[in-house]
Amino acid sequence: MWFLCMLVGLVGCTDSAPPDTDSADSGPAYSCEGGVDDPSASLGTGSGATFVPIEDGQQVTLEVAPQGGMGVAVRVMTTGLQADAPVDVTLDTEIDGVLSATFVNEAITLYCQDDGRGMLWGVTVGFSEVDYPTTDFSALFGQAADLVVTVSDSGGRSVTGRSTVEIVETLDE
Repeated sequence: MWFLCMLVGLVGCTDSAPPDTDSADSGPAYSCEGGVDDPSASLGTGSGATFVPIEDGQQVTLEVAPQGGMGVAVRVMTTGLQADAPVDVTLDTEIDGVLSATFVNEAITLYCQDDGRGMLWGVTVGFSEVDYPTTDFSALFGQAADLVVTVSDSGGRSVTGRSTVEIVETLDE
């Protein structure tokens, strides 16, 4: 018997029971394959592999937006969408319940995380260059704004994350 196990590479030749595949620790809590019944998205910040959720009312500063003008850089954490695949992202800004700006980024990679959620970064929720036509965005300081990000995968599933933030010139340390 020992010789036969050596020939097969020890596959299946053990006296112990197979691992419990139903335990909560056996794999990711989410699936990067998408298709769950209750998909979600949340907005956050971070660097590297970190994700820190944005709390409603949190103070944020403006950065130069890749689409032009200024905006708030965000990360988006999703569940229920196909990750490690391109997604389309709609970035909306609302001020006092009125749409201020909309930008669309197509074919951005939603990266699968170790826990099975998807995360994207490198997107900036911008402000309308029509409403704020100069580089002086000081009129936004102290304003509350809703950052709304909708992520859509190639399977036709979409999720929206929303956070209300306060725009400030600099963050208090």
